[in-house]
Amino acid sequence: CRGIGRSFGLNRVETPDHYMTIEQLLEILVSTVARGGNLLLNVAPAGDGLIPALMQERLLQIGRWLEVNGESIYDTDLYVKKPQAEIFYPKKDDTVYAILSKYPFGSVVLDEVPYSPELKAGILACQKAPVTIRNHDGKAELCFPPINPDDMDCGWMYAIKLTALHPDCASVLYIDAPVVNFLSCPCGMGEAELPESMFEEIHRAFGMT
Repeated sequence: CRGIGRSFGLNRVETPDHYMTIEQLLEILVSTVARGGNLLLNVAPAGDGLIPALMQERLLQIGRWLEVNGESIYDTDLYVKKPQAEIFYPKKDDTVYAILSKYPFGSVVLDEVPYSPELKAGILACQKAPVTIRNHDGKAELCFPPINPDDMDCGWMYAIKLTALHPDCASVLYIDAPVVNFLSCPCGMGEAELPESMFEEIHRAFGMT
């Protein structure tokens, strides 16, 4: 929960330099969702009920981005506990999205996505751009063709849709003493406080000793 500027309510002393850029706002949105959270973004109207123009601009920019990439945000769950540097991984059912902070250029290795010959990838903002996938030491490496920025339906954060993942990728178990997070349970992620002895037993059961 935060404001677009540095204040939670309307602060007429703030200048445009105090407001977050659209890139910063989208990264907060994406990183929050990829960690299984929800973002509450406060917008403070003036006394006459009008929303300041700069806040309107940011909201419209977020809306335009969501028109293109909304499926990677809405109704998604946590896929990995800790995102890869500059890559975020929301998931929906058997589909995982890799959302890149940087423009898709050349190739990028997805450390959290194992390679599979059946794996398919596409850029939501430029679905006509063919994305090939190759095996990089067991991880999926996305190879992007040269893409004209004018062909992108939106800019800033770039969502890659990954389908036909191996079934084992849909559910993940994380063990971090003293809390165990289960992502494979039907209700999503649950947490349970465990005594140290049970934590050691789980380690032995999974061959992690």
